[in-house]
Amino acid sequence: MAKIAFLQSSTFVPCCFHVPTSSQPLLIPGANRILVVAVMSCVYCANAIGADNTFEPYLGYTFGSDDNVLGLASDSQYLRLTGQADGSDTTSTARGGIRAVYQLSRQSFDLNAELSKTRYAHFQSLDYDGRNVQANWHWMIGNALSGTIGTTNVQSVGQLSNFQQLTRNLRTDGQAYGNAEWMVTPSWRVVLKGSKYALRYDLAAQQYANIDESRIESGLSYVSASGNNIGLLLQQTDGKYPNRTRFTGQNEDFQQNEIKINGDWLVSGKSRLQLLFGWTSRDSADAVSRNFSGPTARATWNWAASGKTSLIASLWKEVTAVDDVLAAYSVNKGVSLSPSWSLSQKVTMRGDLRYEKRDFQGSAIATFSIDRTASLTMAYAPFRNTLLQASRFMFSRQGNAYGGGYKRHGAMLTAQYTF
Repeated sequence: MAKIAFLQSSTFVPCCFHVPTSSQPLLIPGANRILVVAVMSCVYCANAIGADNTFEPYLGYTFGSDDNVLGLASDSQYLRLTGQADGSDTTSTARGGIRAVYQLSRQSFDLNAELSKTRYAHFQSLDYDGRNVQANWHWMIGNALSGTIGTTNVQSVGQLSNFQQLTRNLRTDGQAYGNAEWMVTPSWRVVLKGSKYALRYDLAAQQYANIDESRIESGLSYVSASGNNIGLLLQQTDGKYPNRTRFTGQNEDFQQNEIKINGDWLVSGKSRLQLLFGWTSRDSADAVSRNFSGPTARATWNWAASGKTSLIASLWKEVTAVDDVLAAYSVNKGVSLSPSWSLSQKVTMRGDLRYEKRDFQGSAIATFSIDRTASLTMAYAPFRNTLLQASRFMFSRQGNAYGGGYKRHGAMLTAQYTF
């Protein structure tokens, strides 16, 4: 039976900028390098020993088109900025990587590493080299204590539609994280999590958005015999902007505290509901006008309508950081639908619909954006190690954020071979 897995790419599909949680960055910190070396050593052993371990190198190539690369409102803006009549362009992306899993008794190590080169046909100043590395150690002690220690390091191009300049703006973000779950009794579970995250832009004019975040989280939940659980989460995030003062004249370092109820219910044999809601407060060091306090929530429903069709639906109201010098964060309200169909053992189709309104806080004027995204992807696995994928997307933005509204359409064709 052919195995189909949708490829993930952020080269063409527009998305809202989102900053996760943590600190150390760019280059993988010493401890993280040790973890990567350890995992790769395990991977080498796994490849030699065999058993249930996996080691999968792969190569892929993507051809894409985009009719509004920089996200400008009109063709006349492109003529002034680039000398071209419009903002359409095509790209080619070559990439190679490995996926590996190694089981050592009850411990599990996994590594996903990819390097890529993206080249533009016309806007060649945007060409860039990317990477995406993730390594994890999933550990277990006895039957009651388990968790994960991991690291990620990603280099990609900054959101072109937010920056709106014909200049390559690489962004590098790195994260180190760990969590532990302890089943104190068969019905009560304690969770502890910690992470450090750092985001860096290489373009001087964009470095006001550089950020370091450290997050700790603790929780207690009740787990029923059927697998349902409900609990209380406490979360604290400390954020620091290394360069913000040079641009705004204020110290905008912040502390964000959240207290939330977390629920996960098996509604039926075919559906699952996950709910997270509570209160979020955000206090800035000097910029009091950029503080926030209010309710936040996210609900996700997974429905397996049949053996071949499924649907994931989400609703949310959240507070996230933004790459905007006038606003330190945005309050986002949105909804998304992601249906999937397995047309046969070799063909799978997936759709994505997303609507989100972002209200940017801390600016002297009311700034907002309304983003609508629709995409359709078809994956075809003609042979066990070969995957072909075609996708089409449409995006529109309304509002006065990031230079105003615009529309964008594009497509991608991808071929990948796993050795």
